[in-house]
Amino acid sequence: MDCIECGSRNSDFGKYCHNCGARLIQRVLSSPSSSPTHLSEDPSIRREQEALIEILQTNPKKNECHKCGSNADLTRYQFGMAKVLSTKREWSGTIGTAVASAISIALAPVIGGAVVGWHRPGKTVSYNVVKAELVLCRNCLKRVTNMWGQTILRDSDYRCHPWAEKASVVGYEVYLSADELAKLRPKTHQGR
Repeated sequence: MDCIECGSRNSDFGKYCHNCGARLIQRVLSSPSSSPTHLSEDPSIRREQEALIEILQTNPKKNECHKCGSNADLTRYQFGMAKVLSTKREWSGTIGTAVASAISIALAPVIGGAVVGWHRPGKTVSYNVVKAELVLCRNCLKRVTNMWGQTILRDSDYRCHPWAEKASVVGYEVYLSADELAKLRPKTHQGR
């Protein structure tokens, strides 16, 4: 079976991709006598897995503009449709800064001044991501290019992709640019 994250070919009986570590989703086989699949028993997870399989089987229309349908002068942009799994805040830097500020304020009469600072907490967001490619023609590309010639894609542009509507139904509503995708690190799975 192929990994939906990186496209690597994997064993039909594996649970995680040997290349990127993503959980594998086995396609549902139509024969009643077929071997069991790796789809979850949890109804909401199973519904999401089935939706992802359906999305990946939908034609991504790689040879036509996703906005207007033109097939001339096409440009391609990698992006990801993501579902937020969790958001964690890292407060240790903030607490350290607050403690240093409190000590500085307490010592202010002795040292003649205080240094007060605030450090915003860091944030780690975990996503499930479906990677895709947005295709735009030259005319549609002009509408998303600023006066300095930079292409600025917005969520409304990514929503033109043939997979976007089906993906949003199961919670994949955050759009990540190619730069944002490059910054993501795969989550490591224990017990592989």
